[in-house]
Amino acid sequence: MSPIHWDDSYNVGQPEVDQQHHEWVRIFNKLEQQLLTGEPWKNSEIQKQTLKEILDFTNLHFTTEEKLMDIMNYAQKVQHARMHKEFSQKVYDQYRLILAGDIILNSELLKLIESWFMHHTATEDKRTFTS
Repeated sequence: MSPIHWDDSYNVGQPEVDQQHHEWVRIFNKLEQQLLTGEPWKNSEIQKQTLKEILDFTNLHFTTEEKLMDIMNYAQKVQHARMHKEFSQKVYDQYRLILAGDIILNSELLKLIESWFMHHTATEDKRTFTS
């Protein structure tokens, strides 16, 4: 895996959302760097801390997007919010497994988060905020 390099094509045209996406990429890159270059015995604690940071920021970000959708009277808000909830639940499930002491493959965790961001931002968020 490699870090996500910010590209202006990730912008969706809504400044607050774009700024939060930029921050989300920073947090993801921090997680990736820590998990793939850190000492294996430290990974569990790093996973806990950074996944918690991602969960907290993701919840803030999703709340921001959903409030903006309300203001826009976005017709697909319920479906979009459902996608947010499903992703949050997947990441939270991984977080709970780590808290319980289960071993989580770093590559699978990173792939889950990266693929979500790349797909959701490029399709759903662009459709929402550029329409």
